[in-house]
Amino acid sequence: MSTPAESTGTTSRVVVGVKRHQPYALTFAIAEANRRHEAMRVVHAIWMPSERRTDEKGERLRTNGKAVLETGRRFIEQAPAAPSVEYALRTESPASALMDESRSASCLVVGTDDVPWFERLIGGEVARWLVRNAECPVFVVPENVVAPSPSWSDVVVAVDLDTVSAGLLRAAFEEAELRHARVRVLHAVAPRLAKTQADHAHAVVDGLVARAKLEHPAVRVVTNVVADEADDACLRASEHAGLLVLGRPRPVEQGSLIARPVAGRVLRAARCPVLVTRDQPAG
Repeated sequence: MSTPAESTGTTSRVVVGVKRHQPYALTFAIAEANRRHEAMRVVHAIWMPSERRTDEKGERLRTNGKAVLETGRRFIEQAPAAPSVEYALRTESPASALMDESRSASCLVVGTDDVPWFERLIGGEVARWLVRNAECPVFVVPENVVAPSPSWSDVVVAVDLDTVSAGLLRAAFEEAELRHARVRVLHAVAPRLAKTQADHAHAVVDGLVARAKLEHPAVRVVTNVVADEADDACLRASEHAGLLVLGRPRPVEQGSLIARPVAGRVLRAARCPVLVTRDQPAG
């Protein structure tokens, strides 16, 4: 296990961004790294102007940051099967640091639990930018989640015509394979949608699901069609799921799930980890 470092490498790995002690995010990242047979990188970012990097306050910030990483290191070393891990203390904003990390990561993992940094990252403009632009999938792991029972291990993939794509479904099926879980396709159709539009949406989704099933024949899959707003349906589904998978949205003006302001509510209030993929919608 390496010591805290400033530089980033190029080897693909699971990157987890931490602030304070976030055991659920770390536990999830450990499991994801083991599932993928990859190394893990723990990143703590401190925004620090260049003129502060050599003064006394800057040194205190560095000391505090190293303490956060040390807490994470002790927690990870107690895991039954910890992957290879390296640690990085970065002197820039969390959004900037994680965006840079995403260029060499197989996925990013970030935690929640009323962390001010997370509120800025997920609930505000920076979060929408990161979700749209990170160069790898992003997992958001709530710290107040209760570990699901074995019967709640479904990988739920939420689809609508603004976000559904072959890549989104592929990501859900791949995660289900890694977890030996079932895929549950959640197709929320707004009650106000005309029947002809709803039928068209069902046909598009069914076609993409059938193709994904052909690529992953060993994965069990069920489809639930509900007349509900997408965010409400996602939150209810997250109460009995092991993972909720959402697609990267279209531009804001086209009004998809992640683009709408309620997306912050889904990411903050979900009762299971949420994966946002980077594949573009099918249209």
